Amino acid sequence: RVAGAAGGMAGTAAAPPPPPDEDTWPAKRASIRAMTALGQHVEAMKAIMHAMRSFAERLDLYTLSIDTSSYYKNPAEVGVALKALAHAEGLAASDGGVRVQPEQVLQFSQILAERGRVFLALSQPARALPDLSGAVDIHAEQDEETLGALALAREQVAAAAEEEQRAAEARKVPVTVLTGFLGSGKTTLLNHILRESHGRKIAVIENEVGSIGIDNKLIGDPAGIAARTEETVTLLDNGCLCCTVRSDLIAAVSQILDRAEAIAANGLAAGAGAAGTGPPLDAIVIETTGLADPGPVCKTFYAEESLRERTRIDGVLTVVDAAHFLEQLRRRRSDGAVNESAQQVGFADKLLLNKVDAVDAAAVEAVEAEVRSINAACPIIRCSLAQRPNEVPLGELLGVGSFCLDRILQDLLGEAAEVEAPAAKRRRGGPQALCQLRPPPVQSRHDTGVRTCAFTLAGAPLVLDRFMQVMNTIRVEKAVDLYRYKGVVCVREASGGLKRAVMQGVHDMCQFQPRGRWPAGEPPVSQLVFIGRDLDEALWGRLFDKTQEGALETAAP
Repeated sequence: RVAGAAGGMAGTAAAPPPPPDEDTWPAKRASIRAMTALGQHVEAMKAIMHAMRSFAERLDLYTLSIDTSSYYKNPAEVGVALKALAHAEGLAASDGGVRVQPEQVLQFSQILAERGRVFLALSQPARALPDLSGAVDIHAEQDEETLGALALAREQVAAAAEEEQRAAEARKVPVTVLTGFLGSGKTTLLNHILRESHGRKIAVIENEVGSIGIDNKLIGDPAGIAARTEETVTLLDNGCLCCTVRSDLIAAVSQILDRAEAIAANGLAAGAGAAGTGPPLDAIVIETTGLADPGPVCKTFYAEESLRERTRIDGVLTVVDAAHFLEQLRRRRSDGAVNESAQQVGFADKLLLNKVDAVDAAAVEAVEAEVRSINAACPIIRCSLAQRPNEVPLGELLGVGSFCLDRILQDLLGEAAEVEAPAAKRRRGGPQALCQLRPPPVQSRHDTGVRTCAFTLAGAPLVLDRFMQVMNTIRVEKAVDLYRYKGVVCVREASGGLKRAVMQGVHDMCQFQPRGRWPAGEPPVSQLVFIGRDLDEALWGRLFDKTQEGALETAAP
């Protein structure tokens, strides 16, 4: 009985209180890290979920005046709200009798950090990033393992996003805008594309404005073509598609794409093709009228969502008549009027110098010099389309990727590598450093106002806000006269790291996207190229100077 009584008394005695969760968390955290290091990710995640449940119970989390509905799905949001609650009244806040201590906020940030590290070990950086970012946002003083995991997650998420974007771009049909003055040879080139058995699926869209159009023998219905009032798409013997545009370019391109996708689907159903992730066409070539500005055509494919999702601008191909180009430049125009020939050269990503067989070598050199004075960056291919069209390989005309930011990055970096870095902080006054070491352009004898200017900003990264302010001002003030521009810049992000970004644009339409970290050990340098009419190189140079880090501070008296 005594023993029983003693036992009964022992059974009624108050048990010692459990140690605070804060005291046991370091041991739990060490255990979770050990499991993660051993590849026991499921067990580690179970331990983290148990820690989260224990944390919520001890804090009586669900009675607080914060939204806890996403506690297990997106705990970082709850953590941010918890931190705000803890700091509502100094270091601690009272809410319904429950006090949130800073130590508890620290513990929850560490739970988030471990959860993020496990997701990262499971190759799920997109799920790891919110937890790791939240951990640092809630409590900035994290250990090196957590900070390193956060940097790795950011890098992997950015790389995955870039790869996804590249894959999406690869599924789009590349569009080449073909321009050139009346009689330069555009239609001759189109007929060559439609006639030859080149093995490519190319759609040609012709503006029906000129007196001579696509060879009717290729279409097969000359009377019908002349009588039609809507865009029609014709499938040719070599697998290409032809469409004559009378009104709406968007409708014409959409009709081309629908027809190409239907042909591809029918071929797949009949077993004549293999399923793939590529586009239904190898290219679309759009001919502009002889006096047209190619800019609005390019912008259409960015402004119209239906086209932006299915197509991408590949480049502007300009055909120049070697026999008449200089005369076209000299043609008298009213004050303020645009010189169309110079404008089309300014837009060119690649240029066909046609009819070289009709002039002597000196004349060809003179035309090339004029072209270089306008656009020093574009490659020139000499040709005679009427006599020897086969000498112009389509592979060099289509698929140039001139509007592709990755291609721009590759080209500009490749060209910069060939140029020895100058001692000066900035170089201006000529694009030759960015144009494969071509010689300085010859000053034009014909004042068209269209030219190329380039800037190299070396020695310090750019302040992103200042740079975007300058670029936005230029785009607004020179929207009409700014034909083409591209560049690679080095900027410092908020975290202090250096990032590489690439831009390209037409008129006021501009693409600007990050392209990963700046290479370690490589000095910061930014390169910009502009082609347009009446560009104020001196003013722009001063403005770009002030976008560099430290420029405003050193300029102060």
